[in-house]
Amino acid sequence: MFSRRMLYVAVLMAVVTFHMVYTAFDSYLLLLSLLLLPVLSLAVSLPAMLRVRVRLTAPACARRGAQAQLAIHMECAGPLPVGGLRLRLRSLNRLTGEEPYPPRVYLAAGGSQTVRLPIDTAHCGCLVYAAARVRVLDHLGLIALPVRRCASASVTVLPVAAAPDPPPELPGLSGGALRPKPGGGFAEEHELRPYRAGDPLVSIHWKLSSKLDALVVREAMEPQTKPLVLSIGLGGPPDALDAALAELAWLSGALCARHVPHVLQWRDGEGKLASGLVTGAPAFERLLRRMLARPAAERPLPPPPAVRGRYHVAPAPAGTGRRIREARP
Repeated sequence: MFSRRMLYVAVLMAVVTFHMVYTAFDSYLLLLSLLLLPVLSLAVSLPAMLRVRVRLTAPACARRGAQAQLAIHMECAGPLPVGGLRLRLRSLNRLTGEEPYPPRVYLAAGGSQTVRLPIDTAHCGCLVYAAARVRVLDHLGLIALPVRRCASASVTVLPVAAAPDPPPELPGLSGGALRPKPGGGFAEEHELRPYRAGDPLVSIHWKLSSKLDALVVREAMEPQTKPLVLSIGLGGPPDALDAALAELAWLSGALCARHVPHVLQWRDGEGKLASGLVTGAPAFERLLRRMLARPAAERPLPPPPAVRGRYHVAPAPAGTGRRIREARP
């Protein structure tokens, strides 16, 4: 639009100079026509310019690293097409707080049309897109009017499940939803595990220990009556959050595949604690979308109090150690 205005001013100055040198009626008529040209263009374009609407549409969810597109729809209900539309596209990741520099988008002259732009799925979070400084142009591109009714759009970038290395020993991952029986004793179900300091000698499986040349304990198990808790603290750099969310998705998916109900719990950057019961993959996705719409802290949050049956996923940079631990009293 700036270049068109400069061109118009240059032509106008040339015509004014010509009129000062050549004062005949033809030069006066040419100057008058040039002065009235923007007014005529606005009068012809105004009915269509006042009826322009802008909508943004995006998929509800997308996987991290996958391709997704944002659609910008210009709806023109006027009798004639408009001279074009300009806007700045603002975006915000509610989880990480990232707000990239808004790109400029130009829609060429014409009627209703759609422009599609790629969505940045590099990091998990709820991405909110909004059109700012929307201007519709007349046919000459000299006059711009604001478009006030512009709807926003949002898309949630979900993590891609990744198994932790090494995987934690969660009840339900290797069988039914069982937990160690307090005090040991008789039980119909047992689980073999390496010997730990303080285990009673009566629980040692001597025959198997002699074969493996290492102490192995038969631990009495009982049905899990209290749901397992998977917790995460929303804090740290985006890469660390992505890795932690990927491991959390793997853990929940493994439990859902074995029909083990569990509780998903998280604390956001504002210190608010939220949780929900996961009974299957759809329930986990709904809770995950709620979680990713909350702001994260710049630094990792402290772990929750130690409680048996809670497994905490702590965002941490790659190579700094295991992220998943069981909180025990």
